[in-house]
Amino acid sequence: RPPPPRPREVHDVPSDPRARSANGYLIALAAVAAAAILAHLIRPWTGPGVLSPFLLAVAVTALYAGKGPGWLATALGVALSFWVLPPLEARAPPDLVRQGLVLVTAAVLAQLGGSLQGQRRRAMHEAEENRRLRNAAEEAATEAETATLEATEAAMRAEEESARAREAEANLHDTQEQLADFFETASTGLHWVAGDGTVIRVNQAELDMLGYSREEYVGRNIADFHADQPVIEDILRRLLAGERIRQYPARLRCKDGDIRHVVIDSSGYFRDGRFIHTRCFTRDVTDELIARDAAARLAAIVMSSGDAIVGKTLDGVITSWNPAAERIFGYSAAEMVGDTVFRLIPPEQHQAERDLLDRVKNGERVDLTEVERVTKDGRRIWISLSVSPIRDQTGAIAGAASIKRDITERKLLDERLRSAQRLQAVGQLAGGIAHEANNQMSVVLGGAHFLLRRADLPEAARVDVELIRQAAERTAAITQQLLAFGRRQMMQLSEVNLNDVVQSIGPVLRRSLSEDHRLVVGLGLLDGTVLADPRQLEQVLLNLTLNARDAMPEGGQITIETFGKDVAASEAARTGMSPGAYEALVVSDTGTGMDQPTLQRIFEPFFTTKPTGQGTGLGLSVVEGIVSQVGGHIRVESTPGRGARFSLYFPRRSPVSGSEPAPPAEPHAGRPGAVVLVVEDDARVRAMATRALGEAGYTVLEAEDGNGALDLVRRRQEGLDLVLTDIGLPGMDGHALARRLREARPGLPVMFMTGYGEREEREGMPVEPGTVIHKPFAPDALVRSVGETLAAVGGTA
Repeated sequence: RPPPPRPREVHDVPSDPRARSANGYLIALAAVAAAAILAHLIRPWTGPGVLSPFLLAVAVTALYAGKGPGWLATALGVALSFWVLPPLEARAPPDLVRQGLVLVTAAVLAQLGGSLQGQRRRAMHEAEENRRLRNAAEEAATEAETATLEATEAAMRAEEESARAREAEANLHDTQEQLADFFETASTGLHWVAGDGTVIRVNQAELDMLGYSREEYVGRNIADFHADQPVIEDILRRLLAGERIRQYPARLRCKDGDIRHVVIDSSGYFRDGRFIHTRCFTRDVTDELIARDAAARLAAIVMSSGDAIVGKTLDGVITSWNPAAERIFGYSAAEMVGDTVFRLIPPEQHQAERDLLDRVKNGERVDLTEVERVTKDGRRIWISLSVSPIRDQTGAIAGAASIKRDITERKLLDERLRSAQRLQAVGQLAGGIAHEANNQMSVVLGGAHFLLRRADLPEAARVDVELIRQAAERTAAITQQLLAFGRRQMMQLSEVNLNDVVQSIGPVLRRSLSEDHRLVVGLGLLDGTVLADPRQLEQVLLNLTLNARDAMPEGGQITIETFGKDVAASEAARTGMSPGAYEALVVSDTGTGMDQPTLQRIFEPFFTTKPTGQGTGLGLSVVEGIVSQVGGHIRVESTPGRGARFSLYFPRRSPVSGSEPAPPAEPHAGRPGAVVLVVEDDARVRAMATRALGEAGYTVLEAEDGNGALDLVRRRQEGLDLVLTDIGLPGMDGHALARRLREARPGLPVMFMTGYGEREEREGMPVEPGTVIHKPFAPDALVRSVGETLAAVGGTA
């Protein structure tokens, strides 16, 4: 910066002439007054005529104040010296000569003083003028220097302002470029709209969003792109009024006809109070709405799903809990959200859950078909489980989603199916074993029968044969249990009153108990009968009583009850029974009871809790098979240490009749001369049957299979009264043989022998009562059954 200007020198500047004149007259007056006072003061020494002070006053006034004041001083001095002072002093008339001289002298002095004063003034004026000129020159120089400095400063300031202006212009240009770049490259759609709705500017994001080119968009009315006309009219009206719009929902039409959902933030740009254009930010929320709708639908699906859907952190903390989870586990969402999933998991499976969460952390989806979980009431249930990772917006795994379908019922059904399949397989095996055993026991029983009929048999041998016969019958009873277990036993169904069955078997049950066991029977008033085989019902009661006895090694009480029960739909749905009327048979004890795992297996074949050699494991399997065959249901309740209760429900058939059952028909003896064809593939059984019938007076023909029997019948011209055939023949079974025989000889009676005990009704061929005899059988039982059959059908074919 230049140095500051030098300060100006201060010089006297001539005063105004009128001011100088007034001052001169005042000087004159003051000088004359001073002279008068001086003359009066020196009068004692000079006498009254002294005028020198007045002359001096005139001279001084004229010299320093000019002619005018000099003349005024002269006139006043003369007047005072001539007319005023002397008379006052001497009281004598003035001396005219002296006064005239004084006047002349004063006038000369005034003129001279005025001249001198004029010269002095001119000199002073010239000096003053020179000083003024010098000062003016110096001032001009100073002003010039100052002006130069100011000009320099102004130039420098101008340069600075220019630099700042250039910088501001550059900044403005840079800002404009940045704003233009921001406007054009912003990821959000931007556009400006004039007051009449014309689009005046748009960025590429909005063009890309809607699919238009810039030429197709700019210059058109914004209403052309809005799907809802009232929306854009409302927006423009509010913007023109100066309102700012935030998050205004709208729908924009794309070039291809699609509709995009957007929200608009907009404000008006005003200059000097005049609307220029709008500034609009357009954010596409179509995908957000789709995602929101999808999330809402997903939430609705989750909330309405029948599967438990649970969200949790990677540490197992539950974050979401749907109604199905509440239903399956018993906990409300308020109880579980924020709690740990380990609350639902048995302690022994906690580590498995941690391992599962570690696998999910690595992005793995885990499917577990069957796992156990614990409900609020402490029950353990089986679930199928699928666990998937939950990822956040960055793709990082933030949690896990579990989907916890309750498969307890399905697992029970599967277990029942497997049990049924095992039962079927074992039943088929048992049936085959029983068939063979029954054949052999028929031979043993027949041989024992024939031996015991001999009169010459020694007594010791008779005792041995009797033991053989008893062993054969015991074996036959075991095979009956096998058949009942396999549900292959031939049932002789009839309408049975449960009270009659209990009373009939009661003595046998009491004899099977020791003195430490007490049997209590409570028979209720029954409203009807059940369709069952009374012998099998007795077997059921015997098996249950013996099991109860064995469960009370130190003694106890066994209670048998009967009563009627109506099962409503709600109870039926809970228990698996069909709604309707039932007759109930209940056997309970005060024994050791059973735990849950044992309860789940009690009907499995060969399952027993008894020591080795003390039980076959078939007792309850036989009970379950007999009850199921007649459409009944079994419910078992037991708690360790508090005994067990077996409730058997049989469908009610008809009201109880007061009439007594008809007495059994007397057995018919063999009819001499009747011809019977015995068809049996086992030669020993065939021989025993042939001998028994022959000794009873029948004419017996033999065949070892179905084809041999057909050939014999076709060749035989004589009459044939009855065909006795085994069902389980190789090749052509007994049913097929019976059909072929009746085709060849209509009306030919057929009687079946069976060691399987299957229901004897095949291919529409009914089996008449009394036309089936079960192996093993004694010779006299066979003879009696053949006689009854011939008596029932009569005649000869």
